[in-house]
Amino acid sequence: MAVIAADVGGSKTWLGWFPDAASSGSTTFFDNHAFHDFAPVLAAFLAQHPAIDPAHTTLSVAIAGPVQAHAHCRMTNLPWVIDAAALQHQFGFARVLLLNDLEATAFAMPGPAMTAHLLPLNGSVVDFRHPVAVLSVGTGLGESLLLPEGDGGFRVVPAEGGHKSLAPFDSQSASLVYAAFAAGRTSLSWEEWFSGSGLPDLYQALFPQDLPLSSADITRQAQAHPLSHGAQCIEFMVQGLFAEAGNMALQYWSEGGVILAGGVAQHIAPWLQQTARQEAFSRKSQHVDWLQRVPLALCTSTQAALMGALAFGRRQQMRGS
Repeated sequence: MAVIAADVGGSKTWLGWFPDAASSGSTTFFDNHAFHDFAPVLAAFLAQHPAIDPAHTTLSVAIAGPVQAHAHCRMTNLPWVIDAAALQHQFGFARVLLLNDLEATAFAMPGPAMTAHLLPLNGSVVDFRHPVAVLSVGTGLGESLLLPEGDGGFRVVPAEGGHKSLAPFDSQSASLVYAAFAAGRTSLSWEEWFSGSGLPDLYQALFPQDLPLSSADITRQAQAHPLSHGAQCIEFMVQGLFAEAGNMALQYWSEGGVILAGGVAQHIAPWLQQTARQEAFSRKSQHVDWLQRVPLALCTSTQAALMGALAFGRRQQMRGS
């Protein structure tokens, strides 16, 4: 049976049609800001592929937001509500499956096609025989956990860890958090500063006298001028991401490694590969030696969540559920 896989993020949607298990698929990109909901995006994709027969197709959708029972999601960074039953009724799919985008990203990681896209950051290779944590930096900040099972398979534990309260990781971050609360903030999450959507706010917190900049402008400035405020902001962001990656490693005892994924992570890859920035990963009060042995990797694929949605759809087809 065919699968349509989708990756619905805060700013864009990727859709792919995979007629059979041997097919490499046909993928299309959509700008979410041009649509008021996911259903019109799906309708536009189906119009481009008239050969698709929904009655013999599974729709598997990875979504940037909390998904309830693989059936319903109110997105975090878009005013979209995606419901499996409504999509099945409207389009006539054989089945519709929803999953969190970080759950999907984790599902993709052990596949042979994806492991070729895992760039080691500290010299060690991710080992999927042990728990592996995934930290995805895109429009938002997502977290998930990949757990091995006794039969050689694995299961994925989705989470909304990006919305945890931000914990200072050095004196500068402590000062910034203190200033934010002194100015009237009642809460501050990791995602609000350490993500694509949060980067402009982090820049303003670091350099309140500067004119506001978009995430793209900050990254361009950082790439062009290594000593600029933009570069300093990216360097600070990377230290924070490694600090939270270390928190995840400790929380889940992820001996297999921690993978950084997502579009923003790829844009800041040169900073992620700097050994000096990675020091924040193991700068903890305990288990420092152990953390220094935990593999760190960057997923260089732009299609991880899409491929994870496909893998999940195929697995559910095989299970007949």
